[in-house]
Amino acid sequence: MSRPHFLFCLPIRLGAFFVSLLTLLLSLFISVVGWRAVYLSRTQDSDHLSTRQLIFLIIYSVVYTLLALTSFFGLIGVLTKRISWISTFKSFLQGFTFGATIAAIINIVFLFVDRDGDCVIGSDQRGNCLTQDDAHGWSRTTVVVVALCFFLIPLVIMAYGCWLLSDCVKYLYDREAMRGVSLYPFSSKYAAVPNREEHA
Repeated sequence: MSRPHFLFCLPIRLGAFFVSLLTLLLSLFISVVGWRAVYLSRTQDSDHLSTRQLIFLIIYSVVYTLLALTSFFGLIGVLTKRISWISTFKSFLQGFTFGATIAAIINIVFLFVDRDGDCVIGSDQRGNCLTQDDAHGWSRTTVVVVALCFFLIPLVIMAYGCWLLSDCVKYLYDREAMRGVSLYPFSSKYAAVPNREEHA
């Protein structure tokens, strides 16, 4: 059985380990920042977040917390070769990637459709148009390109991570099958030798 690789020569389990570890660290950081922002918005008398923004922030924090938990179990699953844990993490990451793709498409559409009225670059939170100096000399085209990279590059990385995890799960399943781990009556790799004393 040929062993799958990633980046041309590294073992596929090492790739799954890196995907799990990086996803755990990133999602943990984002969830901590999100929950801290929710806590500060509820404890301090500030009008920085509207009710709708607070609801979206809570939803994002919950999703990233679940991603951190599943990536932690995925990391343990890679280290201990628990296929079900890796598969659960892979399924959640696939669902997360699908949801992030839908959100990215919606944001990209709004980016092209909503031009902030007559504002060339955009508007601030109060609805005032930004000037060229406020955007640090960035034109609208540059802002659009940066936003596209911001949306698309993480999606490509997550899709690549899903592919690595799928290959890792398939490799571990095939490895278990090659070891003869299957259901009765095909669980034994070798046939039993009859006892010669019975025929004597």
